Amino acid sequence: MNEIMKNTLLALFFSGASFANESLSEVPYQDIKINIDGALSEAAWKDALKIDLNYEVSPRINAQPDVKTTAKIISSNSGIYVSFESEYQNTDKIKVFLKERDLLDNDEKVGISIDAFETGKIAYKFFVNPLGVQEDSSFSEITGETKKDWDAEWLSSGQVLDNGYTTEIFIPYNSLSMPENEEQVWNINFERIYYDSIIKTFSNSPVKREISCDICQYSSYRVTVKKESDGYLKIIPSLVAKKSTLRDAGDNIIDETDDYEPSLDLKWRINSSHTLNTTINPDYSQVEYDDALLEANAKFALNRPEKRTFFLENNEYFLTSIDAVNTRSIVAPDYGLKFTGQHKSHTYGAFVGEDSETNLLIPGNTGDEEVRLVDENQENIKSTAAVARYRTDLNNNLSVGTILTSRSGGDYSNVVTGVDTNWYISDSLLLKSQYLHSETKNPFSVQSEFNKDRKEQGKAYKVILDYYTEDWESFIDYSYFSADFRADLGFVPMVDYKEVNSGLFRNWVLENQHISSFKAGIDGYVTHTTQGDFLEKNINYSAELSGSNNLEVTALYQDQSENFDGEVLHFEKQSINVDIAPLSNIFTSFEYIQGQAIDYVNGYLSDYDLKSLKLSWYPSKNIEITSTYINENLVYEGSNTLDAKVYDIRLNYQFNRESYLRLTWQNYRNIRDLALYLDKDHFQEKESNSGLQIVYAYKTSIDTVFYVGYSELHSYNPNLDKDVQLNKNLFVKFSYAFDEF
Repeated sequence: MNEIMKNTLLALFFSGASFANESLSEVPYQDIKINIDGALSEAAWKDALKIDLNYEVSPRINAQPDVKTTAKIISSNSGIYVSFESEYQNTDKIKVFLKERDLLDNDEKVGISIDAFETGKIAYKFFVNPLGVQEDSSFSEITGETKKDWDAEWLSSGQVLDNGYTTEIFIPYNSLSMPENEEQVWNINFERIYYDSIIKTFSNSPVKREISCDICQYSSYRVTVKKESDGYLKIIPSLVAKKSTLRDAGDNIIDETDDYEPSLDLKWRINSSHTLNTTINPDYSQVEYDDALLEANAKFALNRPEKRTFFLENNEYFLTSIDAVNTRSIVAPDYGLKFTGQHKSHTYGAFVGEDSETNLLIPGNTGDEEVRLVDENQENIKSTAAVARYRTDLNNNLSVGTILTSRSGGDYSNVVTGVDTNWYISDSLLLKSQYLHSETKNPFSVQSEFNKDRKEQGKAYKVILDYYTEDWESFIDYSYFSADFRADLGFVPMVDYKEVNSGLFRNWVLENQHISSFKAGIDGYVTHTTQGDFLEKNINYSAELSGSNNLEVTALYQDQSENFDGEVLHFEKQSINVDIAPLSNIFTSFEYIQGQAIDYVNGYLSDYDLKSLKLSWYPSKNIEITSTYINENLVYEGSNTLDAKVYDIRLNYQFNRESYLRLTWQNYRNIRDLALYLDKDHFQEKESNSGLQIVYAYKTSIDTVFYVGYSELHSYNPNLDKDVQLNKNLFVKFSYAFDEF
């Protein structure tokens, strides 16, 4: 009996997701250099490996595509060449626009996804639209997320023809992480997003929806990698010049400054799988405005995406189920050093930097607080931030990782250690888990303000189970965060709770010219404090459908209960979200939420509604006008305790793929009936902040860039009853990459 159990467990352990196809095609090697112009006129393409995209994988599963798409691939001594010939029934209807890279959500496009280590854990995606505009991203099976913030150096071009379009791509080996040997096996997927009346996806490989991984369904190819050079050094000097004028609330100039900040970045590609990055006095100013977000009645802080180059380098190596590493918590580092690498089934990385500011998020189970550490002279306390990550794939089905984060400055420190696993129990069943332990030393200011002990220890863990069949998908997960757990280099705004979260959904593929797919299901969660006191329950009933003209409709009914100041409040919400392109050059998104919500400032259970409208219009292929409007209302006893509005208008003129001119105007406006406020001293009846920015950008590569711009910020002054200018800035940013690409 023991032997039977042993063999059964071993079979279960080593079974799992089926990785790649056993029959391998050979990518031919040629000692060539192809001119990337999108014409496919080079003789070398005749000897390339030809791959037909014979499967429609969405919305229909493994159906015959409506139009023909053929890919070709060649390896050379410097990189791989890929081309696509994409037929189109009516080229006048091709959705294609000249725009900045990584913004191809509404475009016809083709691309290739590569897992060069054949581990099935991380794939790098390279897509282009018919004009050759690029979109690159990384996909992690560990988190199930696609990150467009990953950027690589590669070449592309495209041409629109009478019967479709052709595209060419060149991906240098220096832009890929890969093994050192000459003869390699890569998992590769060729894909086309086809915009007909209904959005369709074509692929060279069939898919099975009951398999819980994506990369493991890619086809495998033998690739000969004869590199003319291994490794390179990229040197990127930068200069930011800024002239600022600061005014007080009375519209009086109080400061005028001229600031010049040189910086230097070095990227040493040691070999094809290891990279060392360092930065000195880095410029981490964000030239572009963040997207507008509402946060007037939010319990917890909002997490904004990272956009800074140093932190984006191989950042997918540091991703885990719990957000233990969030580099936006590092505000203004003086220096940084980063090492990332992969050897066979082992992936590892580490970075360290000194931050000139130390901003902390003090979490709780009903809200969080943000605090900046300062010394007795009210000067910022610097802190050292360090992260180390290691993951190994024990086999195709099981990976184990560890993580360490550390942040310290003055008499403050926070250290987090942890372990995580990713186990494909079978093709359809995926189990993820993570455990973290934290040790924190709080400075006196945090102890006194937040009633914290000098030394605190905490733990957090999360277990996720996903199960898929051809028509069904389900999940259940359990989370636990102790009261004293802190991940100060991550983003964990809520602690002192335990939560069960689960969901069940059914998918239908419809053979209909107007409606292509339908999905319905139920999901929800129940949250208690770690002591067992009820916090919150949420049950969602949802239905989604996709159809012609980019139609995406989501209807949602929410049944919620929440413990607020010891009283359990019950309320409901209904919402609908509609995305549609009524014309080929107009894209709209509308959301409406109606029901009840808790006013977290005053404790009222109030009537609630939210309206959001986004409109993108392309009057020509190189002009985009986008307008976003968001309005959130809380109404108690017939009066508005909160009327919050956000306006975001952007005009973008794309001269070519390298340069654009962008005008952005944002306005945040809150109107309150203070007669209903319990604490009237900390709020104003009217609040308004608006920003205007104009930027010209010229980018010949991801690191060689030139920006020049102007911005100003206005705020409402209740004493003057008008908006006054708080500051204005003129800025220039220039960086140039010296490298071997």
